[in-house]
Amino acid sequence: MPYFNSIKENDLSFSNEHGIVRVIMIEQRNDIRYVTCETITDDADLSITFDAIEGELRALSWIEKLPDLNHCYTKYTLREAVQMVVNSAEKHSIVLTDASDAQSYLAAELQNCTFNWITGQTAMELITAYIDGKPIEKIAIA
Repeated sequence: MPYFNSIKENDLSFSNEHGIVRVIMIEQRNDIRYVTCETITDDADLSITFDAIEGELRALSWIEKLPDLNHCYTKYTLREAVQMVVNSAEKHSIVLTDASDAQSYLAAELQNCTFNWITGQTAMELITAYIDGKPIEKIAIA
């Protein structure tokens, strides 16, 4: 079954135009399936509601399914950290499929690094906090 036809209300999806969205309603109009979505924001007044048709939504990737986790000392998120590691691995034709893969790959990269790679260290702190289920403040180096 194609992804678009399997979407249900309250599912999270990825809009090519709006990023991660929540499905709020599904209806059929003139033999066309419309999926009404809203953007996810901290301020409900800034949320955008729109109708999507087939081809405008896709399933979330494993990276997009990661929780919102921000570093406590810098403006860097878990998703950004993992995406950076995945991009680095892809340059070497290595496919990472979860956060543990990303942590292992990054650990090797940090070990081979001949300089103090602050972005890599910060990414490792975020990934480790997520995997270990600990608050980032307990992992991060000030």
